[in-house]
Amino acid sequence: MSDGARKDDAQPEPGPHGFLTSLAVMIAMCVAVELFYRDSRVDLSLRKGSNHVTAKALEYEKVGGDIVVTGDSRIFHGINPTVMNASLQELKGKTYSTYNFGIPSATLPITLMVAHEAARHQPAPRVVVLGVSPTAFSCCDSVGASGVQPGMRWSAVPSFVSAAWYTSPEDAGSSVSYGASRLLAFRTELSAAVHDFVLPQPFTFQDHGYNSFGNRVAPAQQDIRARGRAGPYAELMDKSKGAYLHPLPGKLLDEAISILERAGVRVAVVATPQARQLDWYLDETHTYFEYLAEVKRITSKHGVPFFDMHAPPGIENTDFVDGDHLSEPGATAFTKLVAAEVVAPLVP
Repeated sequence: MSDGARKDDAQPEPGPHGFLTSLAVMIAMCVAVELFYRDSRVDLSLRKGSNHVTAKALEYEKVGGDIVVTGDSRIFHGINPTVMNASLQELKGKTYSTYNFGIPSATLPITLMVAHEAARHQPAPRVVVLGVSPTAFSCCDSVGASGVQPGMRWSAVPSFVSAAWYTSPEDAGSSVSYGASRLLAFRTELSAAVHDFVLPQPFTFQDHGYNSFGNRVAPAQQDIRARGRAGPYAELMDKSKGAYLHPLPGKLLDEAISILERAGVRVAVVATPQARQLDWYLDETHTYFEYLAEVKRITSKHGVPFFDMHAPPGIENTDFVDGDHLSEPGATAFTKLVAAEVVAPLVP
């Protein structure tokens, strides 16, 4: 074959506008699918039954709350809204409502999402309490972390980009991608539902977002459970195994506080409680002190109070059902403490 023939058969190199054209087509498809499915019966059913973040966002839109508390499962099972309201009534002589926006396995991206939901709610809450746990600053900082993507709203994307951009352009780009393609990325549930003719059952919460872990367990059982949970946490924070303080969680916490402050909401940050069997990794060989310093730096920057309640007074190992989760009696005691020490000074 001659050189001329080879040149004629060769495929042209893609032009500089090829990528932009493909991107525009992708975004147009995402927008079309979003508008088609948004708030449809199928979409609402999936949002209620496929993810705690979306289920709670839908409930919170309806009930709101003067006080909103969020964090991981330590908060989800640790702050009882009815007890909080009764405690504030006793302390302040006024009636308040509380919503527990705690999410199991929540990461700092989810904290930012909850802050966004609280700030955009009308009326906005008076106080938001942000619970933080040490392992979340050494892992799971990506927008792609479990539970984040299906809960993403388009309106929250600028906040994620603002928090992530200077630290991680890749994560900022991911925020745009996930925000733009949330429906397409998570319509696997729709495919399964259509195939099986069964939509997921909606999540239900016992009391304004709160779920009780029940009564106390035997001390020996609690001890075994707690020590079993301590090992994996230590792995995530062990410097000798490559653990380090990721920069993005702090940026996300910073942005969450900023969003709430701009909405006129008073903020407090609380280190979440844990049983004493987990305390052995709170040392220099793990990232605990770096996490603590970062949270104190951010709260000091904003002038918001930080309460280190990893070992709250009056809470014993037997108040936990394992290393993280408070029993119903433990949650009652912890809620009363948070009401008196954290929330009461911030509400009128």
